[in-house]
Amino acid sequence: MAPKKKDTTKQATPKDDFEGICYEQNFLTEVVVRVDLASPIESLAKELPKEVVKTVLASFPIEEPRPVVTQEMRFVGKEVKTTMKEMTEWNFHGRLRDKRLVIAPKAFFISYTQYQQYEVLRKDVQTIAGVFFSCIRDAQASRLGLRYVNELKIPGDNVLDWCDYVDAPLLGMFKYSVTEAEPSRIFNTYELVYPSQGFNMRFQFGLYNPDYPAPIRRRVFVLDYDAYFQGLIDAEDIPGTLDRYHEAIQSLFERSITNKTRGVLNERKR
Repeated sequence: MAPKKKDTTKQATPKDDFEGICYEQNFLTEVVVRVDLASPIESLAKELPKEVVKTVLASFPIEEPRPVVTQEMRFVGKEVKTTMKEMTEWNFHGRLRDKRLVIAPKAFFISYTQYQQYEVLRKDVQTIAGVFFSCIRDAQASRLGLRYVNELKIPGDNVLDWCDYVDAPLLGMFKYSVTEAEPSRIFNTYELVYPSQGFNMRFQFGLYNPDYPAPIRRRVFVLDYDAYFQGLIDAEDIPGTLDRYHEAIQSLFERSITNKTRGVLNERKR
């Protein structure tokens, strides 16, 4: 993740002020905001309200609807009956295909592959959620998630040595070794609850290894933060909830890296 204020002088803590942090580059491969619905809006399988389309196209001008076939299974007595349904998944892309919006009967989400700043994400979500819930009165958000996936690709001779770039407590498993074997994945999940703010976070980190189950050969360290709230949420509360997610993710990201990593982040792109 790319926070908003240059700080190369000290190790950040959860109490630090991140309001102005902005690095020259980031390690992000994907940023996703997802809104799940309490019950499917069946009408969305065939069409979108015109006002929704008009608003969406202002920020996502490339429209590419995609036919999808779903399969439902249900038990009738001792028999299992299968029902096939055809629907349209409404895909929209940014002008440079750097972001994507998908609307379906059960959920909508925005995915960014080229991420610059949180303010753009917040504005996109606020605009889309605002028109979506105002035009579709029966829709009710039942889950809101914000996910940042970072892949640290920093050159080095040892694919397992990250002590200069990743906070030491996250590297505990790296001390374990088996003499006659090589690791093919070293990946951990840390589930967090923020009771005072009312949301959860799934923090995954380590060497996921895209070549699994082959031994680890590529030097890529993943920092994956997924904040979410499971429960009914009003449309007007979505932006503020995202703000709390972002602040918590930003704090945890700063705790996860070292000043040497910040130096890499502050190098200008060539």
